[in-house]
Amino acid sequence: MKFRLKFLQVFVVSIFSFSVAQAQTTFFDNTFIEPGFAGGTDTEFADFYPTTYAYTEWDDPFNTPVPDDVNQPDPDDPNNFSDNLDAVLVQNGTSTAFKTSSGGIYSFAESLRFTIYDDPGYNPGQVILQVGSIGSLPDSESAFLYYRETPGGAISEAIPYTNIGFLTDTGSGFTQGLMAWEWDLSGLNVAEYYITFGATGTSMSFQRAMLDTQAGFDAELANAVFLSTNGGFENVGGVTHSLSGGNAQISYDAGQSVELQATANTDWTFLRWSGATESTSATTTVTMPDGNLSATAIFAPQNYAAWSEDAIRPGQFGGNPLVNGVSGADPNFNGLINVLEYALGGSPENNDDLSMVVPQSDITADGRFVTLSYRRQPVATDLTYRVLVSSDLVTWNYNGDGGGPYYSESISTTYDEDGMQTVTVTDLTDLDTLSPSRIRLMRLEVILN
Repeated sequence: MKFRLKFLQVFVVSIFSFSVAQAQTTFFDNTFIEPGFAGGTDTEFADFYPTTYAYTEWDDPFNTPVPDDVNQPDPDDPNNFSDNLDAVLVQNGTSTAFKTSSGGIYSFAESLRFTIYDDPGYNPGQVILQVGSIGSLPDSESAFLYYRETPGGAISEAIPYTNIGFLTDTGSGFTQGLMAWEWDLSGLNVAEYYITFGATGTSMSFQRAMLDTQAGFDAELANAVFLSTNGGFENVGGVTHSLSGGNAQISYDAGQSVELQATANTDWTFLRWSGATESTSATTTVTMPDGNLSATAIFAPQNYAAWSEDAIRPGQFGGNPLVNGVSGADPNFNGLINVLEYALGGSPENNDDLSMVVPQSDITADGRFVTLSYRRQPVATDLTYRVLVSSDLVTWNYNGDGGGPYYSESISTTYDEDGMQTVTVTDLTDLDTLSPSRIRLMRLEVILN
């Protein structure tokens, strides 16, 4: 064997602290739709706002009576125009939930889950449920309807929604959204029914629910557009959708042209879309499929402060920001301090596979040249990445030191799902030219300016 290959990583960083500002938001409650059948013959409407009970112990709704501590439309509220006053909504997923000052229900410890029960005065052919929330959104696939043909009779199998709609606003600090499901029950004999749905995760603030039914069926919804970003704890940018040449809609028909728009927040840069489109344009148009459409806007931070506000929560790990929030801390104890997590695309509060974060050494296919691959922040203005090479651990060289070049660089033209970019560096020293006793090493320095 003519050589020994070694790989050494050395990181040079400077340290500074940061602060996190709490974002404030209010729920946009003017986006609930009013079905075209509203107010007609054999229609009913129930508005569950404000709530009275944050949690109801009702473990087996299908086989036990409706409890007393349930949420129902308030006939004494001058802003509540419900005519379906016996419809019931309960949050029966977690007892950790509590009422909010805005009249909603919130839980940061466990996920909320809901059950709605109704025994309409006619045989409903159409049911529409709309749910507004802040933070974690309703799980679009969690909503199912169950019915009985006779009161107290056999319960049906779960019926998935027929159509769906979704609107979201991520521009004011927290995700806030309106989810709407529609069931076509025409042709069925429905004496009473239940709807169950849940949140996508913890920290959901349930704000309001509206329930509309009618005897016939006339589709109000079609297919939903689900947009998201690669942000963590904070919003890194806003994403919106609208009918091309028109306004945002809660749902779209197959074949319609839908415009997607991504707007980066301060100190963030939009890179590309993933999912339904791979476009690198912040404003792009897609054709609505016969089904739902999902797309994610990928953003990248321009500096450590922006990244840390999205990636780090000082309240975690004992609630000591001096431990968790500063650039030199290592809150997940994986050997990479926060600045290196930032520079290499790690998650400072998760136990990631380090092989996906730390640089990787290799040799070219012909076995003659050493390579080093690493991921970098593509638009960061406060980072310098410098690869150095050596044959003796004493003298280290890098491109730009007045000599060389010592290696070539290949930079990926695409961006990963988390906004990182891959760089592959190939050493120009042919290993076949080294004596058997010589070694060849490459290392990466990360400098926070």
